[in-house]
Amino acid sequence: MSWFRRSAALAVLGTSLVSIARAQGAGAGGLEDPAVPHDLAIALLSMNRPIGSYPDAQIWVGEVPQNLSRQLYVPPAATVLGGAGGGSTMAAVVRYPVAYEPLRASLRRELAQLGWTIPPEFGYGGGFRPLPPPRDTTAFPSTLCQGTSVLTLSVTRREVAATTVVLQVSSGSGYGLCTRPTVMSTSGYQRPPFPTLFYPPGISYPSTPVCSAAMTGSAGTSGTIQTTKTGAELLDHFAKQLADSGWTPTGDNAAYAVGTWTRPDSTGAKVELTVTVRGMAGGQGCRELEMRVRTPRP
Repeated sequence: MSWFRRSAALAVLGTSLVSIARAQGAGAGGLEDPAVPHDLAIALLSMNRPIGSYPDAQIWVGEVPQNLSRQLYVPPAATVLGGAGGGSTMAAVVRYPVAYEPLRASLRRELAQLGWTIPPEFGYGGGFRPLPPPRDTTAFPSTLCQGTSVLTLSVTRREVAATTVVLQVSSGSGYGLCTRPTVMSTSGYQRPPFPTLFYPPGISYPSTPVCSAAMTGSAGTSGTIQTTKTGAELLDHFAKQLADSGWTPTGDNAAYAVGTWTRPDSTGAKVELTVTVRGMAGGQGCRELEMRVRTPRP
């Protein structure tokens, strides 16, 4: 968009903001001059969707919208430029009497006490995954959650001893940034019951070219038996039959491990999970991972 078109668009939106405020009259804090202050208008125009674009938009000058007063951190020394609301979105513009750097920590601390938390990590869908990058707990809290409500913070002006911030709250329902789905609603398919297990640090991809080239394909079968024999005894029993048909053990028993865990499901029934780690032929540190979940009959 050219400078001229952008300026024209801002002028139109700015005019709509002023018109909204004038239409409210005494409702905007009972001010004799209902015009929107310059800093407030610029801050509201910086929103992803300017508040003036909502058909039911309202503007408050010099005060926080009533529905937000208990949700936001506004210390006594701060200056409230105003706020706006439209649809399911409400916003407040606050000038904090502190520089940007020290404001980051205080906002994270104070908003946390009001019940705002960082968004939950992406669900990943379960299974083995690369370790996600660590979260920056010192960064400016640009997005926070409280139930299904999203708080978006954006800095519109930095000064030597003050910072102006737009605090925008969007209330919603269903699934989104703050609530992760457990069922794929588009097809009705239940998400697999596998937990998400992350690889050790330093492993960024599940299969390197070296390990991928070690085997060209795989196939498997399984069975269930009832016996008093131990796992080692069963393995020895099958090993004799494999040796008779030409199979040779690799001898890499140190690269094999198996573990089993249980936990109750939503009905209280016990679910069993088994993780198996196997060494692959050819060595070079390649390991095959398997996760299996057994659920009880309904």
